[in-house]
Amino acid sequence: MSDTIVVSVTGIKMFDDCETVFDKLDRVLGKLEKPLKEIVVSDENGIGAIVRQYCKAREIKCRVVKTDWENNGDLAAIKRNQELILSSKLIIVFTDKNDTYVNKFIDQAFADRVHTKVFTITKALKSFEFKDEVTDVSET
Repeated sequence: MSDTIVVSVTGIKMFDDCETVFDKLDRVLGKLEKPLKEIVVSDENGIGAIVRQYCKAREIKCRVVKTDWENNGDLAAIKRNQELILSSKLIIVFTDKNDTYVNKFIDQAFADRVHTKVFTITKALKSFEFKDEVTDVSET
């Protein structure tokens, strides 16, 4: 059993509120029971880009999973998402309920029994509603 934890973070592309994402990551990661080894994130814009900035600002090791459209074609996003899911014991997802791709990712993470913490973005209010989709970890 490892004495550190790897966390994957993903979410919608059309979001740029760095301050809110930084705050929520600080709160969740600050409650981990084991030291954080690294954050795994995609090469996408939006949440992916914010998390890469977060890692740099907090001096946290960041592993970027590339979306290899050239070699994987239409399966590129699915393969990237599988790597994000299989890379960690905790996944943090920032989504709105209308994002089909992110919601499919959440369903797959649940199916693979990876603990997934989902933060739902309410775009109309430009605020967050937070809901822990699984009950086996500490609340944020």
